[in-house]
Amino acid sequence: MEKNTANDRQWYYKKQSGRQEFMRGPFTRQEILKKHEDGVIDRDTFIRYGNGYWYPLSHYLSDVPIYKKPFVKFIVLFLIAASILLLVSRLYRARAPYKIPVTASGLPSVQGKGPLTEPKHPLQEALTKEDIIRLTNSTRVQNGLQQLAENQLLNDIAEERVRDMFEKQYFGHVSTTGEGASDVAQRAGYRYKVIAENIASGRFLNNQKIIDGWLQSPGHRKNMLSRDIKEIGVAVAEGTMQGQNTFIAVQVFGLQSPPVTTQLQPRVCIPPSKELRNEIEVKKAEISNLNGVLADMKQKLDVEKESIEADKRTASNDKQAMHDRRIKIAVYNEKANVHNNLLAEVKAKRMVLEDMIKKYNEMVQNYHECQSSK
Repeated sequence: MEKNTANDRQWYYKKQSGRQEFMRGPFTRQEILKKHEDGVIDRDTFIRYGNGYWYPLSHYLSDVPIYKKPFVKFIVLFLIAASILLLVSRLYRARAPYKIPVTASGLPSVQGKGPLTEPKHPLQEALTKEDIIRLTNSTRVQNGLQQLAENQLLNDIAEERVRDMFEKQYFGHVSTTGEGASDVAQRAGYRYKVIAENIASGRFLNNQKIIDGWLQSPGHRKNMLSRDIKEIGVAVAEGTMQGQNTFIAVQVFGLQSPPVTTQLQPRVCIPPSKELRNEIEVKKAEISNLNGVLADMKQKLDVEKESIEADKRTASNDKQAMHDRRIKIAVYNEKANVHNNLLAEVKAKRMVLEDMIKKYNEMVQNYHECQSSK
């Protein structure tokens, strides 16, 4: 800010407040610099001398090295972090991880009878669904409970859950699209009163290690030793998760809804599932929270976009101004990508919610029709 003397009052600045701009001045050069030191204005605040053009304050602070400017520092740190991530990624790829076994359909294979893969450890036994079911029932008998009947539909549900985790690279009871075992069961046509799921991931030497891990977890132990379940389905597969070779095992427990009665039997009206209703409310609350986050992000993006457009209309076309605008646009585009990804996730969750509501409404309608026909 070398123009004129320090006592020359011809300096002005303007700032944005919502959709309006206001101008302050006149000030001396020292007063402008003092306001910058006090945080009243920043390097992006537009400054004007006399009747000249408006420029960002950074235009006048030519004594500050470019590497100390906030946006440039941000870009440098971002490039360093990206380089580190790229190096780590290449190191993982160099290890040539074991590929997921696939079937003729191209999907990850899921164990039925026989060994899943050739054991890679001298003491490792083949992990099979038959052994996991046998050990589960043995554990239930030791705790004074009835054995569970294997159900092929529950096996199919467990297989789909394992396949979904490997394909979408996550480990959890809820998919990245918001779908869980109960959603898969509804889609598969398993009419349940109770549905529960146990999952495990790791390098297991034998089937008993998987069972022991579930028994040490209060929630998984409760599912395995529940008195409210009658059937079980299991799947176990080996594949690559986040660059690491691992096993994923899934148990799905169920209690089917009573079968449709014949004309010779009294008709039993089944009320709509309270569990499904609770799941619908939870998913509604989740989507509502995400919508709030999206609205806040959209509002901030709109303000940033308007600021960029204003820069294009009023700022000069010198190299520094154009450089600053490019950085603003790059940051805006990155935030817009985050917003769009979250928007796609909310849309997927909303589709699952709509299916759940449709299923629940069908239950309500069937129940009312049953009651009115008595």
